[in-house]
Amino acid sequence: MAAAIVASGDEGAANIYSTALLLAAGVRRVVARAGSPLHAMILTRVGAHQVVYPEADSGVAVARGLRAPGITEHIDLAPNIGISRLRAPDAWCGHTLDELRLTREDPSFVALVIQRGEETITFPGPGDRIEVGDTLAILAQENKLDELLPPR
Repeated sequence: MAAAIVASGDEGAANIYSTALLLAAGVRRVVARAGSPLHAMILTRVGAHQVVYPEADSGVAVARGLRAPGITEHIDLAPNIGISRLRAPDAWCGHTLDELRLTREDPSFVALVIQRGEETITFPGPGDRIEVGDTLAILAQENKLDELLPPR
């Protein structure tokens, strides 16, 4: 078997035993669900290739959505920095990236890509205007997310 996911419920021991047995059987990639930091540490020591925290990740996504409601996805790159995907708020439409402070001049938020229907604008410039329906990928500082959406 190439890969297996161990996602058993609240029974931590069964989860650990299943992970160990799959690894002993030669499964090349084992992803295991952890319910606590200690559980994750044990799964890592047993040899799980990846440990996930679905409940914690969901909580973080909900909190991020409350701080910046337009964000639909976020990828953490390092502590306090990531790439966020959001649909352009109506208040942004007609404004340039420079006017919205989404350029490299302000490293808090940098527009990396604008998706406009079927058109993808990579590395947009300060003079590019946001249009209705645009979706943006923005390099964002996590501690400043509440400043991302209007008023800016």
